Amino acid sequence: MTPPPLLKVPPSVIADLPLKVTQSGITMLKLNSMRVRYCGNKHSHVDINGKLWLERSEFLAHLKPKDEVKKKGRGLKPAAVANKLQNDVGTKINDLSTSSGDLPTDTNNLSTTARRVKENRINKREVRGRILAMINSERGKKELYFWTVTFPAGTADDVAFKMYNIWLTSLRKWKLLKNYIWVAERQQNKTIHFHIAIPHKMNVHRANAMMQGTLKTFARRGEIPFHPNQCKRYNGVDIAKNRNTKRVTNFAIKKGSRSLITYLTKYIAKNDGTFPHLAWHNSRGYSGLFTGITLTIAEFKQLKLLPLLHREKRFSNDYISFIPWIDGPPPWYTDHLFKLNSYVQSQLDLLSTKN
Repeated sequence: MTPPPLLKVPPSVIADLPLKVTQSGITMLKLNSMRVRYCGNKHSHVDINGKLWLERSEFLAHLKPKDEVKKKGRGLKPAAVANKLQNDVGTKINDLSTSSGDLPTDTNNLSTTARRVKENRINKREVRGRILAMINSERGKKELYFWTVTFPAGTADDVAFKMYNIWLTSLRKWKLLKNYIWVAERQQNKTIHFHIAIPHKMNVHRANAMMQGTLKTFARRGEIPFHPNQCKRYNGVDIAKNRNTKRVTNFAIKKGSRSLITYLTKYIAKNDGTFPHLAWHNSRGYSGLFTGITLTIAEFKQLKLLPLLHREKRFSNDYISFIPWIDGPPPWYTDHLFKLNSYVQSQLDLLSTKN
């Protein structure tokens, strides 16, 4: 499979890419410009010459001057490399970390009373963009299912996150789960539950059985308000179904596109809660997707994108302006990212197979 032709950054306007095209619409930065042509992928990178680097680490290593490589094989830290890239090459790497948030940083220098707990929030636009990009990157029949994982009322936040992580690890271990993106949400009873989007089928009975086993372990320890015998009747892992037909809903199919937008709005866009750990996270399959292409003003005019935008629904503040599409993104954008993401995913799958 050959990679698609990639867009280069015009030499004269390296720092003049104020427009970002996504599945949702166009975002314009008022004070700054984007510094990379392709956005969103946390593992791969396209440099200013239009060359694709499957592994970001290889791209960063390529930038290291020989006199700065240490004898023991240790080079610059990622942050130092990124700073050098920004200063010397005229571009920068965003989101070097592979997670959407981190656990609280070291606070040993603070007193116990002054120690602050980090509050994590959901990056709504990024989550929505990754889900839409995943659907667009699928070949053949497109699939996307929404699951909800609920715990007994009164379960402590830390315990809920622990059990949820154990459950995810078990699913991956038994190859029931490959790609996913999840968000945390606080219910009216203040107990955290999770919504997870999965682009493939998963057996709901086995998923519940694995969570039952996890619950039993924590119930025996007295960490959840549940007796071990109650765990046998647990059925808190549920997949979204049509209210009328009771059939499982595939949100990726065309007739379900409106339902997808409604679902995303209901469970993601209105989720303003804060959490002691990650508010959302995704597998490499989701985080390894390009979700946006940046443009110059001249390119925007040349592509005649203005008539495709719903200007009456424009959102603007002191820093950005966002205008949604009237009827979805232009075909060239969807097709280009589909080819690029399909190629990247296929090559990363080959690398993982070899390793």
